[in-house]
Amino acid sequence: QRTMQRVSQQEFQHGLRTLISEVRMMRAMELLVKGDISVETAAHAVGFDSLGSFTAAFSERVGLSPGEFRQRNRAALRSCARI
Repeated sequence: QRTMQRVSQQEFQHGLRTLISEVRMMRAMELLVKGDISVETAAHAVGFDSLGSFTAAFSERVGLSPGEFRQRNRAALRSCARI
């Protein structure tokens, strides 16, 4: 574990926990925009047991609630699809 932490810090300038959290949030964003699943299901899919904890972490990272993120980005995808 220490070796992974050290390599993570050297290669990515972030700790292992930060990288794992970032990957989880990126996957959640993908699920929310592309998937037809609930926010709660997306939260569970990326490893959160609590919808409240997921919403707080997602909002802190993204600046929008998961529902707002979904609405804004789905609208953008629909606009792009019409072009």
